[in-house]
Amino acid sequence: MRRYLPGLTLLAALAAPAMLIQSRITVGGRTVVSAVAIAIVVGVLLRNLVGLPEACKPGVTFAVKRLLRIGIALLGAQLSLGQVLRTGGAAVLVVALCIVLAIVAVRFVSMRMGLSDRLGTLLGVGTSICGVSAIVATAPAIEARQEETSLAVATITVFGLLAVLIYPLLGRALGLTDGFFGTWAGTAVNDTSQVVATGLIFSQQAGEVATVVKLTRN
Repeated sequence: MRRYLPGLTLLAALAAPAMLIQSRITVGGRTVVSAVAIAIVVGVLLRNLVGLPEACKPGVTFAVKRLLRIGIALLGAQLSLGQVLRTGGAAVLVVALCIVLAIVAVRFVSMRMGLSDRLGTLLGVGTSICGVSAIVATAPAIEARQEETSLAVATITVFGLLAVLIYPLLGRALGLTDGFFGTWAGTAVNDTSQVVATGLIFSQQAGEVATVVKLTRN
């Protein structure tokens, strides 16, 4: 456990100021800057400008693979069964329609761009279902090459990160409600952790709705 401490300490050092900034910057009693967004931006800058110290890598990996999943589970545990049934039930048709349209659209575009059928399929399932997990699960079934799998994972991850940062800004600019934005995020963003982050950046309620919609989509 000791080997995780440097990485966990680094993450805590990023999270604490981000939460403080969020609490201090308000308009009309409502926060306008999300701690999640601040932490993501600072983390990306740190990773690319300075680099992640070797001693911190075990702790950061542990947080991403274990603690993040626990956090998502705890967020889900806060929701009542009624909320899940109401939101999830209403989202089923939207999710089903979006999955079909996304797969067809991505496959069509990939064919027009001259990409391989395998890569097009990986991008399609990654976009429409559950991001990287869907890609990793589908790759062996269609005998995708390692290069195709890696490219699909990288593409989905990059676009997911962009969505985390851009969607909340668009949502506020368009004046979307928490429920509408949460449904949009849960339907449009790929990876579960990115969905939760996108929703929570907008609002707590949007994060809860996005989580339920995403779980329905999975």
